[in-house]
Amino acid sequence: MKSQTPFILSMITLMILGSILFNSESESITRLFSVLPGKKVKEKTELMDFRINSFETTNYGDEGILESKLFARELSSFENNTRTEMIAPKITFFSKESPKSPWELSSNTAQSKTPHTKILFNDNVILKKLVIAEKDFPLEILTSEIIIDSEKKLAETEQSVEIVSGSNQTTGTGLLVNLEQNTLKLLKDINSQYQRKQEGPKSLTKVKSNSFFLDNGTRKATYTGQVIFTRGNITIKADSMEVIQNENGERHAFAYGNPSYFIQQSAVDNKAIHAQAKRFEYSSATQILKMFDQAKLEQNNAVVEGDYLYYDTRTENIGAESAPDSRVKMVLPVN
Repeated sequence: MKSQTPFILSMITLMILGSILFNSESESITRLFSVLPGKKVKEKTELMDFRINSFETTNYGDEGILESKLFARELSSFENNTRTEMIAPKITFFSKESPKSPWELSSNTAQSKTPHTKILFNDNVILKKLVIAEKDFPLEILTSEIIIDSEKKLAETEQSVEIVSGSNQTTGTGLLVNLEQNTLKLLKDINSQYQRKQEGPKSLTKVKSNSFFLDNGTRKATYTGQVIFTRGNITIKADSMEVIQNENGERHAFAYGNPSYFIQQSAVDNKAIHAQAKRFEYSSATQILKMFDQAKLEQNNAVVEGDYLYYDTRTENIGAESAPDSRVKMVLPVN
């Protein structure tokens, strides 16, 4: 009778691998096809333990809640399970924060080494936010490689990254995604742009900064460090800026600086209108700029200062208010 020992050993090794890849205490369900134990690969000096075609494993947490699924067209183990390789891997993470909006990561290849808590996905890497729940935004992250820490539920890379969400596009270098908390951070060289099609080219908005943080659940993006915001003939410069997008695609921006600066080329005489304050608020829907704390605006050689100024970027009209113990200051040019 032919011995089943090699196949059984491969089965046990695979089950251990599937468990370690995600959580040593989790339940792993695996489907196996075409196991080839002990095959020596000519182009490599290391010994292949086994190869599995159409590999699948499903991971459940302690409470029996679905946490992740992994599929690979082919999985190979080398040198007593010290290294694994996958072809066409795809892993789906389900979080407690957004159980109906999982993350899906795919690539051409992937590798892991002992203790298999981290997996390197490389070549044509795509990380998607699959949206079923209404509160989340669909988005797609493109890069050349990503490391998944399956224990901490983190995805990170030092490579160039492109993030696409509808008409929003952001590029940068270095990425950290918290798959459980539904947040991501770009580490440097940030360039964002977005445009509402119904508003035409004048609505094209661009933002540059040193770093970028996105909470996909609250739809809030935070730009930090040398922020430059442009929309049509408007420019805002600040130390940091928060941009919140509503369900209709309208955005509300909050800029902070010491101070922050605003400039607009007048549509009437093409002269520059300058403003500064410690805090700006700008709405893409109303196109009104609100200025708080040591606000100052200069227009046609006239200067207005106050605790609170508001400026309509379409009509170029100014309004001002001050606290009870202070006054609005206005300096008008002499003809």
